[in-house]
Amino acid sequence: MDSRAARTFAINGVIVDVAGGFVRDREGREIALRPQAFDLLKYLLENAGRLVTKDELMQAVWPGVFVTDDSLVQCVRDIRRALHDESQSVLKAVPKRGYRLAIVAADPPSAPVRWRWTAATVALGLLAAGAVWLFMGLAIEKRSDTVLPSVAVLPFQAIGGEASVQRLAGGLTEDIITDLARFPEFRVIAHNSTEVYEGKPANPTEVGAALGAGFVVEGSIQRQADRVRVTAQFIDAKTGNHLWSNRWDRPDRDLFAIQTEIAEQVSNLLFLSPHLIQ
Repeated sequence: MDSRAARTFAINGVIVDVAGGFVRDREGREIALRPQAFDLLKYLLENAGRLVTKDELMQAVWPGVFVTDDSLVQCVRDIRRALHDESQSVLKAVPKRGYRLAIVAADPPSAPVRWRWTAATVALGLLAAGAVWLFMGLAIEKRSDTVLPSVAVLPFQAIGGEASVQRLAGGLTEDIITDLARFPEFRVIAHNSTEVYEGKPANPTEVGAALGAGFVVEGSIQRQADRVRVTAQFIDAKTGNHLWSNRWDRPDRDLFAIQTEIAEQVSNLLFLSPHLIQ
């Protein structure tokens, strides 16, 4: 366990504070994990994406102590329960070899349904969601000489011009900003500063210079019947290069899950690549 573990992670909306030694749910409630299960999770996070053998895990968590596979399996079961990983898509078992923590893929849409659709109106709710997948890069220390990376989330474009889609675009933009702003490791430009670009063509480089943002998030939303298509791009404001983009075609009830995935993937990019935050 090295100093790189002093980081915060978000997996399926669950916050894992390695330095603090706790796991919290979306509502901020602590999820109980036995010390051995937490140590196992910590080691897997440090080695995310890599196959870790059972012997290596046992030596890391129970050094010099003889334990059976049952102890390891029980800890794995506790971790999956804490991370809402019933599908075993995050903590994957490799038969007869070990385990791999795979948190570079998009989180499944496990968030509760919050978007209520009626014939006349669309009600938008607010719910705190975690916004970081894997911080594989160097941790950003809170020092007076640390310059935090900054991100501006531009208003998502509503394709089609319908009032209901415009409301969805506004709610989606605001919720992504809220999700990202919960993490002190980077700075998020306030919504009232970015909303001036709503409905206007915006050059990411010019936006970055005007708002003092190093990175820009932009995207669009389109609705057809009971489905939505959402696109998002993450752009280096200095060079104008697209660092990441994605598209979601989902039922409209999954919109909140899409919002969470966008926030988590943006956060992942900021922490996965140290050169982005220099």
